[in-house]
Amino acid sequence: MKPATAFFIAAGLMLGLTLAMPSLTRVRFVDEPSIATSLPDNAGGWKGQYILFCQNPEHAAGYILDELTTKCPECGGDLNPLSIFERAVLPDDTRADKRQYTRSDGTILQAALVFSGRDRASIHRPEVCLVAAGSEVIGNKRRLVTFSDRKPLDLQVVNVQQSRKLADGQMVYGKTFFAYWFSGHGRETASHPVRMFWMAWDRILRNRAYPWAYLSVTGIYDQPGDAPLQKLDDFIREIYPLMHSNVTITSETKD
Repeated sequence: MKPATAFFIAAGLMLGLTLAMPSLTRVRFVDEPSIATSLPDNAGGWKGQYILFCQNPEHAAGYILDELTTKCPECGGDLNPLSIFERAVLPDDTRADKRQYTRSDGTILQAALVFSGRDRASIHRPEVCLVAAGSEVIGNKRRLVTFSDRKPLDLQVVNVQQSRKLADGQMVYGKTFFAYWFSGHGRETASHPVRMFWMAWDRILRNRAYPWAYLSVTGIYDQPGDAPLQKLDDFIREIYPLMHSNVTITSETKD
């Protein structure tokens, strides 16, 4: 299904849901994740570390740690995979895990896993968050990661240019990539409109709401050509099977 088609169908379904709300009984939240609810500690030759943020407003530092801990090593405040800003804008039942992975050749990638809860606002179009002070989206494209034992995985890859002014006034620039896809109720897509379509489909036709996962991987263009994205492919091939093994299915609950 094309993203544009899915967008209009999803919009129609959401309008139908709004009009039909008085006649609907209850939409059940069925907590059945399609993938693991946390990232793996290691993925093949990639060693993982935890990315955590201090929740003390007067500190709010970020850390990359070998061991999972709940207290800030500097101020003693609580630590969370979500920053203070993210926790302020996302629903309370949003689940998240963030890791930094390093390979023996020095390649570093950062991965994030965010799960929606009852509120659809936990996940939104990722490009919205990539535009900030000193950051500019300069292009995006689809990329297929091939596997030997399953169909290719469709990714959306967003290219971001970052700029920073040094103390002497000189501007420095860097280019990063941000790759993502969504997974929910046995479905996968790299399209935000397609994800919205399936969410609306389940709510309207099944009276069900399922958690969707938003997985992203970020890295830098530290080599010319396609080499950085080939490293991304290698990482995805390692982490993808781990995210689909031993998935826990829990019982459904009412909104």
